[in-house]
Amino acid sequence: MSVVSLSGKEFNAVEAAAKRERIKQMLESARSGKPKALTSKASRATSAIVSQLLGGKLRFVMGALLLVGCLMWANHNNLFDQARLSEVSKTVAASATSLIVRTISPN
Repeated sequence: MSVVSLSGKEFNAVEAAAKRERIKQMLESARSGKPKALTSKASRATSAIVSQLLGGKLRFVMGALLLVGCLMWANHNNLFDQARLSEVSKTVAASATSLIVRTISPN
């Protein structure tokens, strides 16, 4: 004898009884409020270690170190020349001023 589920899948009587039993166990577990451990303690410990190693604090520290390294490289290659920086700042200020004037006056 076969049983047809709502999804149209056909089961034999043994499979249908096994499925009903799994559903009953699932409902009983949900009603009891006691969640079943899905992973072992070793797996949780490994997961905790990996999350600590790849967590937000480490990413922040690594990003800060990369930024410091980049700034040190730029300083070593004289990219922070005072005359060049003042020239760039004057150019940016002039561009910003002209942009603001064009934005404010419609002509």
